[in-house]
Amino acid sequence: MMDPADQWLVYDRSTDLPAEARDGLLIGLSQAEAERLAQEANIKEILLRRAALPLRRGDTRDRRQISREESRA
Repeated sequence: MMDPADQWLVYDRSTDLPAEARDGLLIGLSQAEAERLAQEANIKEILLRRAALPLRRGDTRDRRQISREESRA
């Protein structure tokens, strides 16, 4: 998304605010930087959602819970 100063930013639709990363807000970027960072954020979101899905039908635990349980055993 282009901001009023003709620079690019990555917008987080879940918060209606500019996206954040370790280094701060993703604003004042070139178009190429914004597109790359947005793609990385989208991939991370997909992986997080996938990790929260149950492994088997009827199993209410998600992959993270199962992984923690297996590491304790």
